Amino acid sequence: TLFNEVYVGLITSPYARAKILSVEQKKIKNSPLLCLLTAKHLADNRFGTIFNDQPFIAENEVNFVGEVVSVIAAKTPQLLEEAKKSIVVTYERETPILSLSEA
Repeated sequence: TLFNEVYVGLITSPYARAKILSVEQKKIKNSPLLCLLTAKHLADNRFGTIFNDQPFIAENEVNFVGEVVSVIAAKTPQLLEEAKKSIVVTYERETPILSLSEA
């Protein structure tokens, strides 16, 4: 590893459609987590190739499985995996939109 190297990981949604109620870290002694970022930490949370309308990190809701909910950092890959287990995301599941007619 390099001096002061940091490993970054993503917390992603397991749901196709849901409201994000909270993103929190469990209270653990000697937390391996260096940083926990959510949409509220970003000044500009949008990107897009044609329209600047896609969030880097989901803000209030997720719209597909795997959508990024938070970004975390730790000092080693092992600590990163441990830190991932300490993040608790509370969702309110909603019915996913699965066809164009539903959209």
